[in-house]
Amino acid sequence: MASASKLIQIQILFPENKEKKVKLEVELDAPIQDLMESLNDYFSLPETETIILYKEAERDPKERISRLQTGAQLEWKNGDTVYAFVEDANLKVTFEHLNTKKVVTLEVNKDMKFSELRMTASQQLGIGQDELVACENQRDNKEITDEVLASSLKPGDKISIRSVALSGAAQI
Repeated sequence: MASASKLIQIQILFPENKEKKVKLEVELDAPIQDLMESLNDYFSLPETETIILYKEAERDPKERISRLQTGAQLEWKNGDTVYAFVEDANLKVTFEHLNTKKVVTLEVNKDMKFSELRMTASQQLGIGQDELVACENQRDNKEITDEVLASSLKPGDKISIRSVALSGAAQI
């Protein structure tokens, strides 16, 4: 029979907001991602923001805690303090070329125009620059035009790209 994960109490401090701190009971064997998602929900963060945890009160990349780690791997003990910062979430969007079934996932800056995304995705999917394509968001089945800003996309959106034939007579 599998043993239950040990529960410990930790404190989450937000260095940028001295009044904000949370005491939580966490499972040592649970992935840190579960804790981060719970904190995002607790503080009702929009999808464009996320809480990132650090071992120290500075945003030093060497001290960033991986989502895949567990409290046990970090050797957390009762009463330990973890530091949290609210950061912009990386918006990831998946592009699928319907003609070849190739797929690529891109991290998106919300200020980008869709034309930039389409060009990057097309290049990574092996679509020629001169090839005419149509893009459609599978979430709402609506075509996406080049002028649209990436900020209108949602995390996890899947964009279909298909090659479009030009109408008219074929040249021989």
